[in-house]
Amino acid sequence: MRLEELPSGERVFVDANIFMYHFSRLSAECRAFFTRCEAGHIAAFTGVHIVLDVAHRLMMLEALHKGLISRGQPVKKLKQRPEIIRGLEDYNTAVQQIPWMGIKIRPLTSPVIQESERIRRQYGLLTNDSILVAMMRRMTLTQIVTYDSALTNIPDLTIYQPQDISGVVESV
Repeated sequence: MRLEELPSGERVFVDANIFMYHFSRLSAECRAFFTRCEAGHIAAFTGVHIVLDVAHRLMMLEALHKGLISRGQPVKKLKQRPEIIRGLEDYNTAVQQIPWMGIKIRPLTSPVIQESERIRRQYGLLTNDSILVAMMRRMTLTQIVTYDSALTNIPDLTIYQPQDISGVVESV
């Protein structure tokens, strides 16, 4: 379903790619969605693992965009140059905004990790996606805001997607 069709008053889970499109300014729909969350029109949740993924990806993008590293193996390049990491701060400022955007961050628990293994086997999902689904089920959430096509195979999920993605977030 289209992200703009998400009714007010709903409870949804937010995937990492939606944060990336928002913080990278690639989607006005994602920005509008987070405005609705901040205003309390949508009850939005995410997992701590999603926040960590967003922080990691934004760190890589910041280093790339500032010309501090070149494309290709950004993790390896940053590990070799810890002085660059010490100077990065924009990614952290962005991630710290997430709770202020009306997003409730849920912890990763052992039962969620155990359930995620069953979900991986059943649906063939990657680890973070299976953890996301397990977390949603624990929270009795059935709606998700994502641009991840892998989740379309989960029968009990209603997926809301932005339609205005104007570019591709660099793979890091």
